[in-house]
Amino acid sequence: MIGDIGAFFTATLAKQLPGINDAVIESSVIMRELKKAGKISYNNGGDGIEWRMRISESAIGGSTTDWGTRSAQTTNPFQKVGLDYVPYMWTLLHSKFQEIRNKNAGEYKMFDMALEQFNEVKQSAHSRILTHTFGDGTSTAVGDSAVAMLGMEAIVDNDNTYAGIARSTNSWMQAQVDTTAASVFTADDDGDGESNGIAAMKTLWLACAAGKDPSGGIKPDLAETEEMPNYTLCDDTRFLLYGRCLDGKRMYTSAAADPQQQLTFMGKPIYRDSKCTASRFYMINNSYLQLDVVHPALLNLLVTKEESSPYGVERSIGTQMQMYSRNPRYLGSLQLT
Repeated sequence: MIGDIGAFFTATLAKQLPGINDAVIESSVIMRELKKAGKISYNNGGDGIEWRMRISESAIGGSTTDWGTRSAQTTNPFQKVGLDYVPYMWTLLHSKFQEIRNKNAGEYKMFDMALEQFNEVKQSAHSRILTHTFGDGTSTAVGDSAVAMLGMEAIVDNDNTYAGIARSTNSWMQAQVDTTAASVFTADDDGDGESNGIAAMKTLWLACAAGKDPSGGIKPDLAETEEMPNYTLCDDTRFLLYGRCLDGKRMYTSAAADPQQQLTFMGKPIYRDSKCTASRFYMINNSYLQLDVVHPALLNLLVTKEESSPYGVERSIGTQMQMYSRNPRYLGSLQLT
């Protein structure tokens, strides 16, 4: 009976969802780090996230350079910004024809078919969500797949429009972004044995650690270790390039050949992720990156639909989420050209 299929299919779904959810998190360096840092927030209602940001250093009480004549500020020193949640959805169909075809095959056959559908969903979730983690919020897909949450390209930038704010004219919303030629990793201009590429990474690291203030300066006190990036992230090619700069005699092979290779930068891990945007080194501080999920799991049962006709039962799984930074000045991107 259709109802029996529905009950069976729902029970199978409930068993598989935790595995899909865990697999999505564990397959992403960013999500794994955010989970470890307690920066994945669940059960958020509404259409999205809103917050208020201080728009300039001198916005409260007048000029910071003339301490003797602090005047009252007549304009609002804060600006409200916000982002919408993005829906992700997959529909699975258990058809009546499957039941008829496997009527004498036993329950395990039905379970195998349902399980295979979940495996396909798991692969699709990996590819879609984890790719979007590094994207700019656009998608070339159609239908339900046409939307994407904001990824690292959108969050860690200094001249795009983010949360409705034009960063090119609002430095308080700018992330730390440096652009340099890829050839710097094979050059050593001052002959100190350190490649120009590593020197460029250090410059960006210190900018992220300090956080540029809205007037363009850099805070002098770097002793606040909570403001240091927690890790650096890049793709396989850049990971191997960095490794060879550290030790030219060691043969750094592909990720598939040696997936356990571990490196550090400034005493913190440098990870590689095959989904990471090519020619990027991202420097991430978990204190300034957040993932909000509307339901208690990255993938959760949202829609239950039983067909009125005898053709089968549909179940849809999905969620709504958004990744964002309330203060992107402590996040950085070294872009190689």
